[in-house]
Amino acid sequence: MRGRGRGTGLLLAAGVLLLASGLRAGPEPQAAWPTIQKVELDAAYVSAGGMVHGVVWLDLPPRLPSEARLRVLAVRDVDVPDGKRAAAGRRTAPLLDRPLGAGTREVRFDLSAGNMLTGTMQVQAEVLVGKGTPPVAAAWSAPVRVGVRKRVDLAGDWTVASLKVFEGDVPQRPKDWKPPTPPAAITLPGRFPFDEGFRGWVTLKREVSWTRDGDLQPRAVCVDGASDSARVRVAGADVGETSPVEDMAVLTHWVEFHCPFKGPENELKRMLLMAGGTERPVRMPLAKALPAEGKAAIEMALRATSGGMLGQSKPPYGILNDIYLEAMPAVSIQSVSFDTEKPGEKRRFHFSLVLANDTGREFKATIRPVYGSYKGDLPYTGPCPASDSGDQAVTLPPGESVVRVVRDETPRFDTCRATFLLVKGDKVLDAAEQDYHTVTVEIRDRRDLYLNNERFIFKAHGSWAEDASSRLQLRAKGGNGFRGHRSIPSWRVPGFSSEAANIDDRYKDGLLTSAGSALLASCEKCVFWNPKDTSNITRAVRSILRRLAPCPGIIEWEATNELHGEPEEARVAILEAFHAFDPYHRPVLATKSSGEWEAEAREGRVAGVDIVGCQYLLSKEAVDSVAAAITEQPLMSTEVNWNDAALYNEKKMYEVWLEKGLCGSLLFDYSGWALDQPVPAVPPEDGERSGPGHLMKESMRTLYQDMAATAAKQPDGSVLVILGNRMPYVLRGITLTVRNVGQVKPRDLAPGDAVTILVPPAQAPAVRERVVIRAEYVTHGGLKCLLLLSPRVTAAPASEGGKQ
Repeated sequence: MRGRGRGTGLLLAAGVLLLASGLRAGPEPQAAWPTIQKVELDAAYVSAGGMVHGVVWLDLPPRLPSEARLRVLAVRDVDVPDGKRAAAGRRTAPLLDRPLGAGTREVRFDLSAGNMLTGTMQVQAEVLVGKGTPPVAAAWSAPVRVGVRKRVDLAGDWTVASLKVFEGDVPQRPKDWKPPTPPAAITLPGRFPFDEGFRGWVTLKREVSWTRDGDLQPRAVCVDGASDSARVRVAGADVGETSPVEDMAVLTHWVEFHCPFKGPENELKRMLLMAGGTERPVRMPLAKALPAEGKAAIEMALRATSGGMLGQSKPPYGILNDIYLEAMPAVSIQSVSFDTEKPGEKRRFHFSLVLANDTGREFKATIRPVYGSYKGDLPYTGPCPASDSGDQAVTLPPGESVVRVVRDETPRFDTCRATFLLVKGDKVLDAAEQDYHTVTVEIRDRRDLYLNNERFIFKAHGSWAEDASSRLQLRAKGGNGFRGHRSIPSWRVPGFSSEAANIDDRYKDGLLTSAGSALLASCEKCVFWNPKDTSNITRAVRSILRRLAPCPGIIEWEATNELHGEPEEARVAILEAFHAFDPYHRPVLATKSSGEWEAEAREGRVAGVDIVGCQYLLSKEAVDSVAAAITEQPLMSTEVNWNDAALYNEKKMYEVWLEKGLCGSLLFDYSGWALDQPVPAVPPEDGERSGPGHLMKESMRTLYQDMAATAAKQPDGSVLVILGNRMPYVLRGITLTVRNVGQVKPRDLAPGDAVTILVPPAQAPAVRERVVIRAEYVTHGGLKCLLLLSPRVTAAPASEGGKQ
């Protein structure tokens, strides 16, 4: 502890604080109140100014209270109102407020998007009995997305044109399995009615018609939640495929080792059995716009081939979310992409807008970017009120043009949306959106890792921790991340498995990820390197970035692990691919033992890696050796087991790593038990032998906590608690809750600073008992942190007369 004598003395008073709720008493209880079964809206999307229709389904008791009434409210989370510059937020408007009569079991209503351009609408229904009383029943509808573009919905029945079965032995396919007989039609969005043994292609057809809406013409097709991939043809012209097999790449021995199809001649079959699907909507422009009014034949070949690799089961077949045509004017925004740089204390976003001008002449307009931040716990969820905007005049020649928009953001843990409006006069012609996050990871001073402009020490475990209790265990220990990731059920596309959902779920709890990629290998010779053709590396990197680049919780890409025998050129090609295609330019980690790295180091660097990961750094001599050989890159310790004695005994290896300037540790979990245990307020003592050997004990709990805590009995019987910041970054927004005493909110703690708490004698624990403290705070621009601290009370200091 490097206390500077600047601690803040805080006296926690005894007693209980009673807070008045301000709520009036509710109605007198009776046998049964009216309840709301559900609230339904007839659309998930509506274009600006459009209308949706809804119904509230009620369950009424035999005897209805005379004052019972139904209130329906429209809640609009407005991203961009009217195309104006003014900031927007949540707006609530009454749709109806009417008495409930006997037999009123369904109430219908209309909901208008009004003057919204983009945003989300939702309906809240309440049953009230008596004036000034809280609702006795309430329910919400699913949200409705509002957007500028008109949609030609392709939902409905599709005719099954053909079915092709994937040949070969599929592990989930019984010996007596026979191809299914397809129905005449399949409803989309929806799942195909085929069994687990089916792998193959299903070709569907339907005809769609639309009516004229000004000068809008269908110019793109959008598919959301295709499993595994959908290849679309519109009016006889090929549009594209959501996830082509050709974009996959198999680089390591893992896939082939676990697959029944081995050898180069079976590479295509192996790729087909890899998990497919795209969680985010895929938008494919049409080569030629369809008429403003008319009809067209749509053909879609759905590939349902994945499952059977590395223990995968087959995900649901079909289109699970939406499929539709987008109608746009002759001048429209085709796509939005971005790249970033880090000028000074800001992160600069360079947005690139591809605009199409099909008018045949020059067109003058305005690009109006509108920026907002999401408010949900998960990334890119919840309301996204607008906070800033500006105008940029553009002159568009016939054909395609690229317009660049620059935006500076303060790095923080925040997910945002940029909405780009194409405006002519006072009319909004088109709009397109781009989600992005502001988290910034960079290397400074050769050896230090910085997160959102603050020095960062990565403290990660190799456990998966997919439940809240496991994540709480890691947070209580002081951890801030995980090494690696795997799939969990997607929250974007129900039925999909998702790596991004796993990483995002951790992120909402303040836990980050060192992301192992498709290039991860282990203890094998390099089999994928071809100096004449590195396209497999490019495809593999782009594939993982399509899935994971939007995740703000990813701190670094762990490209290779224990990959032996690879030429330096292979590592360089992997590094360059990540640097080229990751718009956030996060660093790349590779891992080997320290001796191997020292043999490859030249002039203080190892080629083909940003962060050098060193395995089993369990002696001071090993740390000194690698730190002397590699002086121009960050070092990180990897694959030391979480309960290795060298971290806690007289070697104090974790402290040695910090003293040598390592930027973090990725502790491994060979047992799988590190976080699979309860989270006690006071952990078992180090000498405790009664419990299982894998319990996380006291020294393991305090291994890398941001705060160090002591508690000492004072002559008057009180207990003085000192909490110090032992990390090289500021702890902000601190809330300290002392068990059986109360809560305080001290000032922020800079590195080396301390705060003191004086526990009054009446609440003070005895000598050798514990003071239990829950500490909550944020670091690095909003990273949520939580600690459980339980210092043992030491004896009172000696008095002037020598007595205690």
